[in-house]
Amino acid sequence: MNKIEPTSPELQEALFELRRFLSDEVSPLAVSDSILLLLKNDPDIMVSGVRSWVEGQLLRQQSVSTANCLYHALKKIHIVGELNLVPKDRLAKYVHYLSHFAIRFCPPPDRKSLASNLTHLGETETGLEAPVNFFYLQPERDAVQPLRATTDKDYTKEAVKWGRRFDLLLERIEDKAVSNGFANAQSLFDSSAAVSLSDAEALLQGKAENNGELAARAFAMAAGSSQTEDELEQYLQRLGHNNLQTSSQEILKTLGHNLPDWAVLTSPESGETDTAPIKRTDSLLDAMQRVVSLATDPDERAKRFNEIVQTAVLEFNNGSLGRAVSMLDAAEELITAKEVEVSTVNFVRRRGHEKLNYEQLRTYVESTHQRPLVRKVLSFFEDLSPEGLLAKLRIEEVRNRRRLIMTLLEIHGTDARPIVFKALQSTLEEREDKIWYFQRNLLHLLHLIPRRIDICSDDEINIIRTFTELRHPTQVIREALPNLALKDDERAEQGLIACLKEYEKGLLNIDETPFAPSDLKLLLDRVMFVLARVGTPGARRAILEHGLKQQPQLGDTLARLTELGSQDLSSDADLVKTILSALGRELPNKILSMFVKKDDKAAINLIKALAGTPSPEVRRTLEEITRKYSNQEFAKTAADALAGFDKAERPPTAQAEAAPSASPASPSIHTSFETEATTPAPAASLSGDLALFGLPSLLQNLAESRLSGVLTLKSKESETIGTISLDEGKICSSSAGPLRNVDAVYQLLQKPLAGTFQFVKVENLPASEVADGEPLELIPVLLEGMRRYDELQASSALVPDEATFILTEIEPTPHEEEQDENLVKAIWDSVSAGATAAACELQIIIDSYRIRRLLSHWVEQGALKLVTPNQSFDNPVTN
Repeated sequence: MNKIEPTSPELQEALFELRRFLSDEVSPLAVSDSILLLLKNDPDIMVSGVRSWVEGQLLRQQSVSTANCLYHALKKIHIVGELNLVPKDRLAKYVHYLSHFAIRFCPPPDRKSLASNLTHLGETETGLEAPVNFFYLQPERDAVQPLRATTDKDYTKEAVKWGRRFDLLLERIEDKAVSNGFANAQSLFDSSAAVSLSDAEALLQGKAENNGELAARAFAMAAGSSQTEDELEQYLQRLGHNNLQTSSQEILKTLGHNLPDWAVLTSPESGETDTAPIKRTDSLLDAMQRVVSLATDPDERAKRFNEIVQTAVLEFNNGSLGRAVSMLDAAEELITAKEVEVSTVNFVRRRGHEKLNYEQLRTYVESTHQRPLVRKVLSFFEDLSPEGLLAKLRIEEVRNRRRLIMTLLEIHGTDARPIVFKALQSTLEEREDKIWYFQRNLLHLLHLIPRRIDICSDDEINIIRTFTELRHPTQVIREALPNLALKDDERAEQGLIACLKEYEKGLLNIDETPFAPSDLKLLLDRVMFVLARVGTPGARRAILEHGLKQQPQLGDTLARLTELGSQDLSSDADLVKTILSALGRELPNKILSMFVKKDDKAAINLIKALAGTPSPEVRRTLEEITRKYSNQEFAKTAADALAGFDKAERPPTAQAEAAPSASPASPSIHTSFETEATTPAPAASLSGDLALFGLPSLLQNLAESRLSGVLTLKSKESETIGTISLDEGKICSSSAGPLRNVDAVYQLLQKPLAGTFQFVKVENLPASEVADGEPLELIPVLLEGMRRYDELQASSALVPDEATFILTEIEPTPHEEEQDENLVKAIWDSVSAGATAAACELQIIIDSYRIRRLLSHWVEQGALKLVTPNQSFDNPVTN
């Protein structure tokens, strides 16, 4: 038989696509239009193409037989009919014709077995064919087995489901675009008497906006169901016909803008180390990664990767920190999977931050709860890493910018501390005039950033001790001293005592030091403050010894003794006795029934030094002072100290009774807390803007802190949206409208609303707040809730709130994951009665995801036909 060549470019393209399909390069959905075109033409064109494809496979793969090549081609074309992608009756005629060709073309020994197995046919373009990855072999019985299992997506009913959903999304996009076009045209005609015909036509055509949820879901569907860049391009061509901008940059912007504005992080209890993202299901993020990984050209892949990062920067600047972090996490996953070349990664990490809005960054860092998210952004970019920020800090001359840089370094947490210390250590060998500015800032950072383990190494103590010596500027010394405030560390205590002696010596020999007396007195104030924070017996004795010296050259040493007032000195009886003796010497003496006036200031300072020590001896002394010297200023100080003792010793319940009652404006929580009508509502332990925190992040923070209490979510109108009760961080009950327990939590996560939250700590939850069964761990509930949120958005894009339905002749089937037959029946009865999707959610007490999942399943199946308000039907539902 002579080969029949196609007579048009369209047929040539169709044969080319069929060849790629037979070689497993495109899906049945992608080739369906090409097969439809071939079915309308001479069947010998398809026969000739199949023959050419088989010949090419035999040349490339000598291990396969002609019979198996023919069977594989026919089986693949048969799948297109099985999936209802082309008319079965028309394809059946071609199958019959092609079967005769296959039997004649097959070598005689294999004809009988091939003839008994063949029921379908296939075709390809002329020329050598790429070797196919696997072949459908002729079955010995009924089963068809490939030579090997394929790692690509199997061409099953799932692929058809995706294809149908994509087609339905396209219909919705087209319908919405036309509707918007008419609305815009009407608005234009109403506002202006003179409208050009071209303007009216443009408006009537409608423009689909790329930042819409429909467009985002269509892009996600296209990327998620594509196995190759060519397949993705075919999907995008169809979307482009509906006025969607389909450049990679616009696609990524659309996907990114429609991400939920939250990013859940697993943060440690102390918040001192970096956080790691929880792995969650998000089809939009997956699609963004897919757009990058499908690019075969390295330059194109690099461009798309950079576009993801720049989209994250754009959302960051627009105030959507959660979205930005999610996209940067997706970029990190691409890097980890080695989907992007190292040179590209290095370039993006080095330059990608240049468009960050630093005023917006400053706004983020002012909110403590957002700092873990900010840390994720900083860690991605090279210049915002600890090393990059330190390089900027060294040369920055504007004070406000230095403060921002230091705050960012503090946000990096314990990861930045060794880098800061190494930078400080290296400055000891430098001789720059203004290096002390940099040293002072580094020492301040070391004080702010906690150690990963609260133990200071010998190297660190020795280096910091070096910066407390009088050879450094006072500004540097003042910042160095707090870094030695280490409890139970003898090395730090000895270092501070050595500093105290050095500064005393400098003041006593002021002519031998370049420092002004005022500077050295400030350093003495500082070192006494730090010794008090150390709180060891040796540190206390050093403070006392200095305070009682009362040498004029050293300044007011007794005033520095008041640093002991923040501690309970009862365990050191000798120390207390010494202070009481000194106090007794400073009290006025009585001569001839008259008190000899002394300096009240000394007595006041000694009393303040005992203000944290409620021992019996101290209490008796202070009571005697208040009684004996009632008209003296220091007696008032003693009375204040006694009042402080009483307050500290009062039981918590007594303190609550003595406290003033809550104001009427105090936030109210759950009615189950009200024991009497006059009982004030508990004050909220934590409250804020729900949109700012994000419910997933808020819940996780509460769970990690192992808090017990009730979280109340309120709308902007102060109406209660829902409540979640926690017992040591676990969910024990919840409500959202008529929903209860875990279904209520899912609903609150699936349908986030703008509003506020209030969390009230409760040590023992009332029985009404505890559901039956064991409390639920948060993370599994959170992950499932976020998965449902993503799928609900996808289903809602397909089945909008206002849509009604027409029943078709196709018998509905339940979703494979829905086991509740009563729920299936209730939803079907509702839509049969004309209910919209939104009405179903109001009528049926179950979370929205399960309702919308069933509706979208029936629409995809064809059992329901969607009727949006833009369409006009006399009878929306027919039985």
